[in-house]
Order: sequence, then structure tokens, then C-alpha cells
Amino acid sequence: MAVGCVYLGGYAVECALKAHLKTMNKPFPKSGREGHNLRALWAKCALELADLKDSDGARAYYLTQWTTDLRYQTRLETALDPGRLVKSAGNVVGIVRKRLRRRAIRRGAR
Repeated sequence: MAVGCVYLGGYAVECALKAHLKTMNKPFPKSGREGHNLRALWAKCALELADLKDSDGARAYYLTQWTTDLRYQTRLETALDPGRLVKSAGNVVGIVRKRLRRRAIRRGAR
């Protein structure tokens, strides 16, 4: 159960990043392994690992370790707590959403 939650958390992060790229009118891969490369999508959004403000590595997990191959695993290959990882996916999505809101405000001010 925990693996599935972390797996889906990665897709939440992916969707948030792609939504951000769409508002920036930047192309992004829509299929294949590169379409799920969260670190590359993060960088393409002009974000850095430091933007995560990550004290225990749970947020960085999605950019450094998460993979769609989790769907084939029965347990997580990390010492990080699964509940913490799921919460961290929400934190990462929140960081991206905050950027989206700022971008929308700036566009509205034009």
C-alpha cells in the first residue's frame, strides 16, 4: 500500500510541473521515460534543489530517486518513512503551485 501511495505522489509532482511548464509556454516530453523525469522537469521550470528547503531528503526523493518502476515493487528501497514521503509529495506540489500563483499574479498585473 505504501509503495502505491509514493508512486502516485510522484505523478502528482509530475502533473504540477507539467502544468507549470504549460503556463510558461515551454515544451515538455509527453511520453516515454523523459516525460516522467521529475528532476529534468523541475530544472526546466527554472527551479533548483535548494527551492525544496528539504531537511530530511523526503522532498528531494521525488527528484532524485522516484521512478515509474515503483509500480513493480512491493516495498520501498529507502529508509525514509512512506508517510513522510507522501506528505512531501504534497509539499513539492505546493511549491510548484505557489510558483504558478505568483506567475498568474504577475501576468494579471500587466
